[in-house]
Amino acid sequence: MFNKKEKYIGYWFAGNSSNFELKTGQKIKNAKAGPPYMVVDEQIETVLVTEESWPGSLWRAQVIKLGDMSNTVPNIWYRRAREIELIEELPIGMLFGVNGDKIASLLNQIIVLDSLTVDALHANSADKSATEAAYARAWEHWNINLKHPRSHTYDNGLTLGSPSRHDKQMSPTNYGFSLISGLTNKRARELDGDAAFVEDDYYGEIELVLNPRWNAACRAFMYKAMALSMAQYLAHADVEILAQSWTSVFGKDG
Repeated sequence: MFNKKEKYIGYWFAGNSSNFELKTGQKIKNAKAGPPYMVVDEQIETVLVTEESWPGSLWRAQVIKLGDMSNTVPNIWYRRAREIELIEELPIGMLFGVNGDKIASLLNQIIVLDSLTVDALHANSADKSATEAAYARAWEHWNINLKHPRSHTYDNGLTLGSPSRHDKQMSPTNYGFSLISGLTNKRARELDGDAAFVEDDYYGEIELVLNPRWNAACRAFMYKAMALSMAQYLAHADVEILAQSWTSVFGKDG
């Protein structure tokens, strides 16, 4: 049961499709009573940003009027709001953990990728076995240092179990990795259309995935984001190999 008069303050991401001129103290109300509602999260780690909504702005916000909270999961960590009040704008990098401002810059590079840069990232791909091993070690280190480590480990060493009710972290970058993937797919389709994708047999199911050229670009950004988020915990050699492809094209300072 939710108290409709509760003072609920949390985090709200305003996507690029917002029609509002946003400012501190502003009250924003849905044009209609029903969905889509504005989602205000209790924790920064659970704020979901999609490729369709990036870029945008991040706010501390108070829920003024609740939306429909029926059919939500137990131990809910967000509120659906019909009306909110903006308390303060926050640095967008807070969404992505350690070095989040630099990870946000990576996302902004993806949305303006051109074919020559994609070619360069493909041509400068780092050794696959070395980068995947470093990537797996980064995941493992992140996982074992969680307050509630994930329990499921895949054959390749990655531990990607779902968050528990005690711990909502999705990754070292929160939702940053999924956003990198989504934005790369979106940019690939914008530039190359269907030619950017190939069919892949995934355990007997055919699905469309990025072709080798675009996949190399996506991996370069994924690995660089991991290097940024886990740099203080990984061996220097692992940081270097993870960042190698991206750095070879954009330079150490990007």
